Amino acid sequence: MDGIIHIGGTMPRIGTTTVGLQLILFLQVMGYEAAYVEMNQQDYIWGCENLYMDCKQDKLPGKVTIHGVDMFAKEWMAELISGGTHYDYILCDYGNIHSADFDQKEFGDCGAMVIVAGVKPNEIFATERALRNPVFKEAAYVFSFVSEGDRGEIRNMMRGKAKETTFMPYSPDPFERNHFKTGDNAGCFMEIMNYVVRRAGGDRDGQI
Repeated sequence: MDGIIHIGGTMPRIGTTTVGLQLILFLQVMGYEAAYVEMNQQDYIWGCENLYMDCKQDKLPGKVTIHGVDMFAKEWMAELISGGTHYDYILCDYGNIHSADFDQKEFGDCGAMVIVAGVKPNEIFATERALRNPVFKEAAYVFSFVSEGDRGEIRNMMRGKAKETTFMPYSPDPFERNHFKTGDNAGCFMEIMNYVVRRAGGDRDGQI
């Protein structure tokens, strides 16, 4: 189906899941139906089930709704694709793209890829490693915790991927949606989704 987005990070704990959930919430604010699928082993959904009071568990195992976001275990993926769905977009969180159990072939088999990167010394080298990998040739890149003054230098570092590079606004709460009312916060996700729509399918002539 159209609208499959695969997201991964260049390192563990770099903010991949936060970017993914924020992207889903942005899509909801824009009027789209979007869902999250946990394709990695970090047990984020399990943690949310045991932390958030408003977590709604489906009668079928492996599906919960938290703060208005439908979240699925990876076992649901085949059914979501082949069984038909009301979702416009499905975001699949693969976690660390350099981990030993990461499936590059599976990750690359989608409409659009998003890579979450960083600017700390170890993160920069992990990002360069991703840039050299042909599997991620068509991916968009999102950087976290980059000051306004450093963004031009980062885009220069990204060379041919500069146009597909954007910067995540400060978002300590992955389920916060009210900040999309401000231009800077909404702008990052608008850039990501304009890329995704061109790659994974959408409307409005390639613009979300």
